[in-house]
Formats: sequence, structure tokens, C-alpha cells
Amino acid sequence: NLKFDGGASVTELGVCYGTSNNPSVENGKTIEAKENQTTISLTSLQENTTYYVRAYAKNKVGIAYSESVAFTTLTMPKVQTNDISNIQLTSATLNATLLSNGNDSTVTKGFCWSENSNPTITSLHIEVQNTTASFNYQLSNLKDETKYYVRAYAKNKLGVVYGAEKTFTTLSATKPVVSTTTVSSITYTSAK
Repeated sequence: NLKFDGGASVTELGVCYGTSNNPSVENGKTIEAKENQTTISLTSLQENTTYYVRAYAKNKVGIAYSESVAFTTLTMPKVQTNDISNIQLTSATLNATLLSNGNDSTVTKGFCWSENSNPTITSLHIEVQNTTASFNYQLSNLKDETKYYVRAYAKNKLGVVYGAEKTFTTLSATKPVVSTTTVSSITYTSAK
């Protein structure tokens, strides 16, 4: 945004940016603006990199710069699927750790599971609302004696990533356990 031309015609206007603080037209990349107030998109940036950007305007007296503004580009998040715990007939506890949010505070995380390998968020999944890096979920209503495949996932503005696949098999139902106690109160026609 050109606020004042300095009393002379502006011959060049734009932004300069780079990975060093206070980029200039001499040591940074530049993009010229077509209007006095405009929005410029920076493309082909490196992921997970801090950039500095500032506006500049040039007239016959020289070049003026705005304050330098820093931002860090996003990267894909990283998530780790941990071992499954508390495996029962129809339930199990899924465990995971968010290793990196990819510089995106809006990252979501959860689990996906299936009776087939490589489950994704298009199959059965649950988003876990939790602000800590470690998270878990008590999965229920499963079939007994069934093998399940589980992956933790994390999703940010760039996309979805999955942790390594883990498997578990729910427990098998068993025959009931019964016992017979001593017979008592025996008569001609009855007994307890």
C-alpha cells in the first residue's frame, strides 16, 4: 500500500522477499505491483521455511521500504500410530502422538480403522478433540474374534498424512464357566 509518494512520481512499486530479515531489491526477490494498493501472491516457496517480506517504492530520490514481516510456510503434519491397548471382545484403546502440526495451528487428528489394510478417512474414522500431542480413543462396538487395521491421521491445510498401520484382533468369546456345589437336603423325591 503506497501511503505517500514523497512529492515525486513513483517509478517502481512492489514487494521484496527472502529468507533473510529486511530483504531489499538488491538482496531479495522482487515482484512489481501494478497499482498503489494491491495484493501480491508469492508462489514457489519452500515448505517449512521462514520468509521475510516488505513493500518498497522508488522515486527519483531513492527507495523506501516498509517494515519487514515474517511468516513460515506450512509443511505436512507428522503423526505416529502407537500400540493398541486394552483389547477386549468388542473394544480396544487406540493411541497416537502428533509429532508435528506442520506449522498449522488448525491441524486436526484422529484414527481410521477397518477390517481391511490401509484404512483412510474415507472409511471408518473419528476426529479426536484434544490439545495435547498424545491422544487416544476408546473404540467400541467391534466384532469379537476379528482382526482390525488402524492408522492415526493428521490433517492440515496441505492435506492428510497417516501414521504406520497397526493391527489387533479382538478377543474370542469362550464357553461359560459353571460349577456344581454339594447336593443337600436330600429326601425321597427332592434335593437342593
